[in-house]
Amino acid sequence: MFDAECQSRFIELLLRGASPFGACQQMGISYIEFLKAERENATFHKACEDVHVALTRNVLAAVYRAAMEGNTTAQSLWLKACGPVDSTSTARGQDSYELEQLFDHVTDDELVQLAHALDVGLPDEVESRLSQAG
Repeated sequence: MFDAECQSRFIELLLRGASPFGACQQMGISYIEFLKAERENATFHKACEDVHVALTRNVLAAVYRAAMEGNTTAQSLWLKACGPVDSTSTARGQDSYELEQLFDHVTDDELVQLAHALDVGLPDEVESRLSQAG
């Protein structure tokens, strides 16, 4: 059963970088149990979404930092994700777009390349899938 204590541990694993599937594996629960708990508990669903937003903001900050340090891969990714700014546009706030949409036009290969360029460790399940595919 996905009780409050289990949900709290799950959120902690997500905050430490585990994917939902990876967190389920670490906790010894099925992914279906997680999906059911998230669907049935609005508070837990919101907590999972909040973690995703926070982690996405961390990635955006890392991309920006690397871009400003001259990393051309990061610069390209930033421009693809955020688009160029022209003199007639106003600054975009977080409310004016969805964070998930920032990476809509970025391929998985580009994200992996950026992670490697930034020396960001990928979750074990991602690394194993990459080694199987490559």
